[in-house]
Amino acid sequence: MNIKPFAVEEWMNAYETTARYNIAETCVDSISLDTLFDLCGIDGDAFLRPLRARRMTYGDIEGAPAMKEGITRPCLNRDAVYAGSP
Repeated sequence: MNIKPFAVEEWMNAYETTARYNIAETCVDSISLDTLFDLCGIDGDAFLRPLRARRMTYGDIEGAPAMKEGITRPCLNRDAVYAGSP
C-alpha cells in the first residue's frame, strides 16, 4: 500500500522540538503528572499508591468492574440528566 506522506507530521517530526515559532502544534503544552496533581489538588503519592502495588496482568476479560460502573453510572441517572430534554 502506498500512503502519501503527511507533510505536517513530517515537519513536526523534524522541527517540533527546535522551532522558534511552532505554528503547526495541534495540542496544548504538555504538563507533568506532578503539575496535574497540583492543579487538581490531589495527593499524587496517595493517587499512585494503588497503581504501584497493582500486579501487571491482562486484568478482567469482560472489563474492570470499577470501569464498567463509571461508564454506566450516568446511564442509571439518565432520567435526572434528561429531565429537561424534549
